[in-house]
Amino acid sequence: MAKKIFFREYGNGDDIVILHGILGSSDMWIPVARRLSGGFHVIVPDLTNHGQSGHTESIGFDNVSETMRDFLKSKHIERPVIIAHSYGAKVAFQMLADGLEMEKLIAVDMLPATTYADPQILQLLETIKQPLPQLKSFAQAKQIFSEKGIRPHFSDLLAKGLAMHNGSLQWKFNARLIAKNANEIRQSVELNGFFDTPLLVVKGENSNYVDSSSIADAKQHFNNLKLIEIPDAGHWVHYDQPETFFNTIYNHITNNNL
Repeated sequence: MAKKIFFREYGNGDDIVILHGILGSSDMWIPVARRLSGGFHVIVPDLTNHGQSGHTESIGFDNVSETMRDFLKSKHIERPVIIAHSYGAKVAFQMLADGLEMEKLIAVDMLPATTYADPQILQLLETIKQPLPQLKSFAQAKQIFSEKGIRPHFSDLLAKGLAMHNGSLQWKFNARLIAKNANEIRQSVELNGFFDTPLLVVKGENSNYVDSSSIADAKQHFNNLKLIEIPDAGHWVHYDQPETFFNTIYNHITNNNL
């Protein structure tokens, strides 16, 4: 188990922890973290095998949950509000199942029973299986991704996973492990019993990740579940509709029902 966890930290107050999605990193959540830091202490880690955190030999939810719980314990963080997107949300559900107490959980376009992955995600996972060509600039990388048929939005996502090393760009995330375990990443998280933790599910209107079946399953485990659908947004709700997304989570965290 890797011990190194890179994180970004902002503000003072009650604790908020933000967990990014697959192929992501903490830097993707800097705008949200900075806005929340006016009244809260915000921690945004790179999950293991992502960003600047250490690589391991497992990307399973149980292993990542253990590492993240140990990390929060080392930071003396108890009962945080957790905002988690996609794969990060499944890690958060596993952390809850493993006993971490949370003030609130905001799951962004993901539920424990979700197994769906859209064609773009599958394309990204297929892309990282291939050896990287010699890339000297981020512009060149985005051009290569574009030639593979990846839309600009997702090209930006992939480019954020690159860093210059010995004169060429290399993946920061553990591409080999993630590609090898793509099916494991899509598996559901098993929950037992009921949880009193308030759960807000923020769904993108144009995303199929959160469906009636996964909602029905979640209602069997959460006594306090609220679903909000963001119009004109896909799976990356916080990118597609940043202002609406921020207002939604801020109002929920602060109990402002306007």
